[in-house]
Amino acid sequence: MFTWFQKYAPIRTKFRVLALVIGGMGSLSLLGSLLATLGVVGPGLAMATSAFVVAGTVATVIVAGQLICEPYVNTVVRMEALAAGDTRSHITYTDFSDCVGRMTKAMATFRHNAEIVREAGAIQESLVKTLGIGLEHLADKDLDYRISDPLPATYEPLRLSFNRWPSFPAQSRVSTAPRWRWKLVRVKSAQHPMTSRSATSGRPPASKRQRPPWTR
Repeated sequence: MFTWFQKYAPIRTKFRVLALVIGGMGSLSLLGSLLATLGVVGPGLAMATSAFVVAGTVATVIVAGQLICEPYVNTVVRMEALAAGDTRSHITYTDFSDCVGRMTKAMATFRHNAEIVREAGAIQESLVKTLGIGLEHLADKDLDYRISDPLPATYEPLRLSFNRWPSFPAQSRVSTAPRWRWKLVRVKSAQHPMTSRSATSGRPPASKRQRPPWTR
């Protein structure tokens, strides 16, 4: 009975049960007073009945308050800790099916999502640090630098692409250097005939040149 009342009964049902119990005991006290008034029972029995009802009502309120309030209070405390960032502590009352159980199940889901976000943030921070070190090496013209430590599976292709990239500039210089040398040779070779033609074009023809007197 107590287990059902604490774990499974909805909060409205709890208070309805509590009202029925207290109302029933109050009716018992009223019945004892009525019987004493009619002379069916003596005043002593009526007084004892009233004392029993009072004690039963107080005990019922105390027990019900413990069964109802303790899970709620503990859940509120744990919720405040979770809001403060405590995702490590255990969340209790998840086996309840009442309102407390629904709240704690939602809190457990929230904690799981918060842990995923925290882990993702840590991974991204590590990734940014690793790539930052790699880019610093590239800025210092260290094209032989490679990221050796494997990254998480989601970001591993990024590491592989980074390790392939520094070799491209060196390969491009090696592959384009002969072509540039060949073009330079062709330009220089093309300049020699132009120079010789310009040199000869500036001299008059042999028939119009003045010959020395001794050759006439």
